[in-house]
Amino acid sequence: MRPSVVVCLGLLVATAAQAQDDVVGRAMRDELARTMGSLRLNQLERPYFVSYSVEQEESVQATASYGSLLSSGASRGPRQLSVEVRVGDYAFDNTNAIAMGRFGGFGLSMRTLEGSNTLPRDDNYREIRRRIWLSTDGAYKVALEELAAKRAALLNRTRSTPLADFSHETPTHTTDTTSSAPVDRAAVEDLARALSRVATSPTVYGSRVTVSSMTSRQRYINSEGTEYVVARPLVMVTARASMQATDGARLFDEIEFYARRFDGLPPRDELTTRVRAMLTRLDSLRTAPVLERYNGPVLFIGQAAGDLFANAFAFALIGQRPYVIDNPQAEAMMSEMMRGSSFADKLGGRVLPEFMRVVDDPTAMIANGVPLFGGYAVDVEGVRARPTVVVDSGVLKTLLTSRQPVDGVDHSTGNRRGWGTEPSNLIVSATNGVTDSALVQQMLALVKRRGLPYGVIVRALAQPSSDITEMMSSIEPDRAGRQRIGAMGAYRIYPDGHEELVRGASLTEFGTSDFKDIIAVSNTPTVLTAGGMPVAIGGSGRSMMMSEFDFDSDYGVPVSLVVPSLLFDDLSLAARPGARPSPPISAPPT
Repeated sequence: MRPSVVVCLGLLVATAAQAQDDVVGRAMRDELARTMGSLRLNQLERPYFVSYSVEQEESVQATASYGSLLSSGASRGPRQLSVEVRVGDYAFDNTNAIAMGRFGGFGLSMRTLEGSNTLPRDDNYREIRRRIWLSTDGAYKVALEELAAKRAALLNRTRSTPLADFSHETPTHTTDTTSSAPVDRAAVEDLARALSRVATSPTVYGSRVTVSSMTSRQRYINSEGTEYVVARPLVMVTARASMQATDGARLFDEIEFYARRFDGLPPRDELTTRVRAMLTRLDSLRTAPVLERYNGPVLFIGQAAGDLFANAFAFALIGQRPYVIDNPQAEAMMSEMMRGSSFADKLGGRVLPEFMRVVDDPTAMIANGVPLFGGYAVDVEGVRARPTVVVDSGVLKTLLTSRQPVDGVDHSTGNRRGWGTEPSNLIVSATNGVTDSALVQQMLALVKRRGLPYGVIVRALAQPSSDITEMMSSIEPDRAGRQRIGAMGAYRIYPDGHEELVRGASLTEFGTSDFKDIIAVSNTPTVLTAGGMPVAIGGSGRSMMMSEFDFDSDYGVPVSLVVPSLLFDDLSLAARPGARPSPPISAPPT
């Protein structure tokens, strides 16, 4: 096809998309005006806040294993409408409440279900308005029921937190659409096949490579005057592999690559080298000795430091509002669960050493020459993105919040992403960083002073298994936010400086309070992106929610982290208890 024809086709597609956006935007604005002017049931409250969001995703994705495609497709998803209706006022409305007896016995809010609908793909103004009208009507009726249930729950008791239910924020008008070059499906399939051929060896029991290019376009409008249109492409390459050690222990690893454009991915030879390095790491673990027990200084270097910060610290920075529940015992239990995974009670207190600082900055695009992928111009609620100093001189200054105020934070920090609140680009810095080699020497000095035979360096954390038995055996009581974190790339380092790879070690009962015991950090931070940080109560890192090969499941929004290497004064590591599966009786057929 001649270049001139390609350009003309591109202009036609862009013009058609713009025309559709104009029709959808006009329908949203017209229906919003009618809703705010006339929507009312009998003598009940009118909505004081209404928002409409329409999102559509285009994607090209291919998954391959051992050089063969498992799945491939290019799709343009439906226009998905989401409606939010709030009844009451900013101080007290229908949100953040659970009625235990409603909706099948537990009564979680049905606002999302009632306020969702699929809009027509074609450019039909009347039908688009009709769908919006139906969704608004359903969401409004559910909101009235929620408000009545919330008032009933509080009839004989005082609210635990005298906070407003919704914050006033400055209206914004934003257009943030990052252009992306058309992605050739054949090129995506070819890359997936090529990398999956590399991710094979006689010791690999399973491997899979997924290449995905996605662009999500979202239009938003609310009754306060905020409007935005945002579209940002994201390309992801994920390679995973599994093996078994000589004693049967399961071993997993994965690597991820991100870019805004397909041609922005690292060169193929670099991707190939990284995949081979992943297999080499796994293969070396098969015969490595098991670290049964260790208590002493631990140094997390590079990727391991970033993953540790993401898994065990980052989501404690999210502000959480206790639910109003019509069952006092259930409300107390829910509040205790949330308290264990958040810094909600730590505002003004020290959560890191005095020499450390943490900034959440959705406006940052690059760090140390590496792109960051957690940024945006406005969050889901249309609040303008801005840097937020979360921790300064080790002291927790604020929490990351949406427009739902939490104790100590009255206004949104602009961190509503997806279905909940999440970090964007978390940048960790220190005033007295040293080189990684200096950290090693400092740890060895501690080892010698305490009379220990060796120290431990962790260069990679363990990836999770999708095996249901192992998943269930790894579930442990969450005491004050503590958890067991596997250290896959762990090394004993002896006083003479030589290292020995060990496996099976896990940080036992590691919690957010342990970060106060960091005694030194590096001056060369590692930049990494976690593309699968799902939203949950209290939040969680990717390793707590991702299965071994379930890449096709819904990934969360990307969160980038800039984290230096971390030296902890004293931690405990031990082998995970429990039986191990037996290795296969025969070798693989290849």
